[in-house]
Amino acid sequence: MSALSLALTATLALSGCTGGATAAPSTSATPPAPAPTVTVTVTETPAPVAQSPDEPLTSLTAWSLCQAAATNSENFDLADWTPGPYDAETVSEAADGSFEVTVYFAPTSGEGYGAGSHCTASGTLGSPTVWSSGLFGLG
Repeated sequence: MSALSLALTATLALSGCTGGATAAPSTSATPPAPAPTVTVTVTETPAPVAQSPDEPLTSLTAWSLCQAAATNSENFDLADWTPGPYDAETVSEAADGSFEVTVYFAPTSGEGYGAGSHCTASGTLGSPTVWSSGLFGLG
């Protein structure tokens, strides 16, 4: 036997490729795990309720009206100011249903002092009344 055929025979025997050996089949079977239960609940989303123009103002609508009044004043340039977010702490409701609001603005450049605007808002959604002081500096 040559050295090459001896090496080939040894490699086949060591790798388990003997040709006739097969594994015996397993006699014990593990039952499959039960499938998970999935429950789907479908609920209908209610249609949005349209607001009536006769409804009174809310804190948020009063603040929004005042922010719009301040940004539309003649001495306001939106390029210079970034409106602050709604803050319920800056809105107070009077006994007559009107709102006193202060809206704040930050300088767009990030430098310098901010500004604010005092405002009174009253009436209904369909017929609001807004008075704004215009901008005042905070510095």
